Amino acid sequence: MRIVHLVDLFSPSIGGTERVVQDLALAQASAGETVTVITLTPADSVEVDLPGVTVIRLELGRLGRLGIADPSRPFHPPFPLWHVTGELRKALARLDADVIIAHSWIVFSYLPLREELGVPVVWYLHDFLLSCPKRTKLYEPGGPCPGASVRRCVSCSSSQYGVVKAAVVSVGQRLANSRLLERVDHVLANSASVASVASADLSFSAPVTVVGAPVAFSEAGGGAKTRPAFLLDGDYILFVGQLSRQKGIYELLEAFSALDASDVGLVCIGTRQPSTPTQWPPRTTVVENVSHGEVLAAFEYCRFGVLPSHAEGLGLVALEAAGSSRAMIVSNVGGLTEVVDDGVTGLVIPVGDVPALTAAMQRLIHDPDLARSLGDAGRQKVESMTDVAVAHRIGNILNSLIG
Repeated sequence: MRIVHLVDLFSPSIGGTERVVQDLALAQASAGETVTVITLTPADSVEVDLPGVTVIRLELGRLGRLGIADPSRPFHPPFPLWHVTGELRKALARLDADVIIAHSWIVFSYLPLREELGVPVVWYLHDFLLSCPKRTKLYEPGGPCPGASVRRCVSCSSSQYGVVKAAVVSVGQRLANSRLLERVDHVLANSASVASVASADLSFSAPVTVVGAPVAFSEAGGGAKTRPAFLLDGDYILFVGQLSRQKGIYELLEAFSALDASDVGLVCIGTRQPSTPTQWPPRTTVVENVSHGEVLAAFEYCRFGVLPSHAEGLGLVALEAAGSSRAMIVSNVGGLTEVVDDGVTGLVIPVGDVPALTAAMQRLIHDPDLARSLGDAGRQKVESMTDVAVAHRIGNILNSLIG
């Protein structure tokens, strides 16, 4: 089978979607499929060597580059860019693809070609990008989205994009959804939460299947690794993700400051955002631009992980922690509760509840045996989420679609 993945950003860009696409593509290539990833060209592009996977990078074109704040992370809007459509037509003609797996908004530049080229497209949803310009389903004044409308979406996403770009993205997304989504042949989702939101917010005839997200256990939990040099001596709690308000970083810092555990530190690995704190409590280590291998090594040496997000499609970090046999404390949002069973594979606390977060961390610090047993149970639960298992489930869907 000749498989093409369409994704806005790809390795070496850091992010959950990029990691999932890489692990899935490698698993498919190892199974004997012909795999190509088509993505956008960032500034200072660094080529990656992935066994059996071909990477093609496309330029956005002059119009598509307008309004991009960070050239290292090119932005494809949620509607077609005709320059990208033309480049996709040429690339797909050379590849003679059997099926396309789309992961992000770049697929909108392919959908106008769906009838012309006849290559079926499967959209693999990792978050809420189909119905939310910010991809989070969080309303800017606070709390979950009360319901999408152009006016509300423009107002809410202006903090992320600016007013003009927010208006273009919000209006363009609504028009593209209404005219192009019917050309998608099958929808995959990494969690029941993502599938439910997509089905509730949008009208499309394609079937929706929850397939999970692949974790490469050849790395996760693959034995003792060298302790990363950025880690201080001693025990620590680990947070991995955007250092942002959305990920619950402020609640985490407040809860950590209230802990009765002067011998345990906090390590935060992630990327800076506009809402990143400017001050950090004592015994906190903040690290950016960390390789995936070092993240997994940091999980192996931590006491437990924590992810008190306000919104999460699935929470790949929770899967990777479980793959390293580490317990996680998570908030009760999105797909996190599908990964972490409260009291069985980790602890689940109400979103935004600082006292509950403090108590959960204190509990695992004082009871290391509980933390170990939760981590071991988590590892057993996510065995069905290996890259090979998820690739096999997706392969069955692709074969039935092509056949």
